[in-house]
Amino acid sequence: MSRFVNTILAFVAAFAVAACASRAPHRDAYVGGCVHNHELPPLQLTPEHQRLLASVSPTPKTALDYYMLLPKSYFSIMPDSRERRVTYIDAKTLSDDYLHATRSFECDGGGFEVTLKLYRTPTRTFVALKSGHTETIFDDGKPHEGEPSVSIERPSLWRYSDGGWIRQPAESIPKISARRVLTKYHRDWDADRQYTDQEKYIWIDYVLSPATSDIVLMGRENFQPDVYEYARLKWRNPRFSFK
Repeated sequence: MSRFVNTILAFVAAFAVAACASRAPHRDAYVGGCVHNHELPPLQLTPEHQRLLASVSPTPKTALDYYMLLPKSYFSIMPDSRERRVTYIDAKTLSDDYLHATRSFECDGGGFEVTLKLYRTPTRTFVALKSGHTETIFDDGKPHEGEPSVSIERPSLWRYSDGGWIRQPAESIPKISARRVLTKYHRDWDADRQYTDQEKYIWIDYVLSPATSDIVLMGRENFQPDVYEYARLKWRNPRFSFK
């Protein structure tokens, strides 16, 4: 009798293991600590979202108006509609001339980030737009014994006219020179060069701020915890220049 019971128990255990092995993975299964589910919760608009939607003008005048006219490509794989776009906005910093919006999936990429700031003249409005594009401006190919590589995240300058976006020349927001960055590095952080076992990188972020019309270039090295100012660009209609 006991042999029969043991046989049944063994069969049941084997069946349970096989069932677990053949079960389809859950849609939100964790892989490496991340939730891989590229779906947002059902859309729920607050009264503030409704107010923003109602305030959008067909003739763009505010940062919100221009944001609503951005091409779909700026929103990556995120669901895109007028209603969704207002839910992505950081309402704490929103003004007539400034907007920041972002949304991403937890540690799995595929999100977006957009910062938009208006620069007005008596006859035209220019839109400074930053969307996470980085550019390497210096790399000597010697990550350990050579100089740090230098990358920048620089906005682009646009106008919107006759239903389309018109990109302004790249030099409208000038690129900081690698020599200027490395000169500061040698002056302030030269002691770090002794650590030849560590690859060194410098990132320069062109910060569009709601508090100033200047674009502030903030820099950080991967071997230093501090973020500090490298330079400033001043708006000199219709372009920026270093102060």
